Amino acid sequence: MISQPILIADKPGPRIALVDPAPSAGKQAATAMQLFDSMFWAFQGLTQLRWTKSAPLMADVIVVPQGFSREQLMTWNAHAKIVVEIIVDAAHAVAESGQYMLNYPFKAREALDLLAQLEVRLTTFSDAAAAGRARRQVNATDQAGEDSWQFVESLRTLDCSPWQKAWFVGQRRDESLFWLSGDCATYFTAPSTAKAIRSGDIQLSEVVLIPANGAKPDPVFRARSGIELRWFAGCQAGEELASWLPPTAQFRLTRWPDFKAILPAPSQVRIAAALNIEPISLAQLMQRTDSSLAEATRTLNALAACNVISVIESGSVAKELPGSTSALPRKRVAAFFHDIRQRLGLGA
Repeated sequence: MISQPILIADKPGPRIALVDPAPSAGKQAATAMQLFDSMFWAFQGLTQLRWTKSAPLMADVIVVPQGFSREQLMTWNAHAKIVVEIIVDAAHAVAESGQYMLNYPFKAREALDLLAQLEVRLTTFSDAAAAGRARRQVNATDQAGEDSWQFVESLRTLDCSPWQKAWFVGQRRDESLFWLSGDCATYFTAPSTAKAIRSGDIQLSEVVLIPANGAKPDPVFRARSGIELRWFAGCQAGEELASWLPPTAQFRLTRWPDFKAILPAPSQVRIAAALNIEPISLAQLMQRTDSSLAEATRTLNALAACNVISVIESGSVAKELPGSTSALPRKRVAAFFHDIRQRLGLGA
């Protein structure tokens, strides 16, 4: 029998539930669960976070024996609970999206590494949301603005993470929309989903990235450029500048994004081209490209989400960035715009 939860009042950490196997699961399943339970208690004080045990309803992580009810697992997944399955028969193991597996017999180091992975998952992708919730408690009117950047912040987290070769599933509520590579270079999705993302019918701010735990993208999905996902995530984030883009700063394009994958509006191409000529402020950008504040801001946000602009703070000296396109003489600007439109198939 697995030991019962102990409630700890001060500074509670992640909550974990260990589910007893049914009698029909066999002795080995019971032994495997008991081994994990024993190791869990032995690890107290060795983990970064302070884990506590709880009932499944209140748990962040639920550990189950192999063969547990798939219907119940789907219900837990729909409620954003992380499931760990203890495998005693690898030949009959079924990998589920967003689910962890631990093969019995396992060593103490394997179990401890698993807890460390769970801690990363519980903290990394919830940081932006947690910060937003804290700020909204002070000022409830910030809710829409804070929520709108959560997906972009997740992409920025991946940019500096060690999970470049991993895969992540983009989920909205209980629906899996796409698979994203850890380096954000490629994503797989259905054509109808990509169309809905581009049109705004699917708001990426509602999407949460869940580690795929070794599983590969569904073969029926089509590979697309990750820059497309970044662009529309930035465009959709709102009509205020991203938090890391100071309104009084100047901006400069460092390299061209893949416009063949993005297929931006002609007005957005004009804005990007103006940023490529020389460092420019938001107000100057609006004036030179005849753009509205909303249009210029959304395009800047999209370029920032694609990591293709630099920020020059007021009073600092602009530096030429390696690989950036040289500024064009003003008398060639019209010809430059014409060339860009032709290459994108936008006409003269």
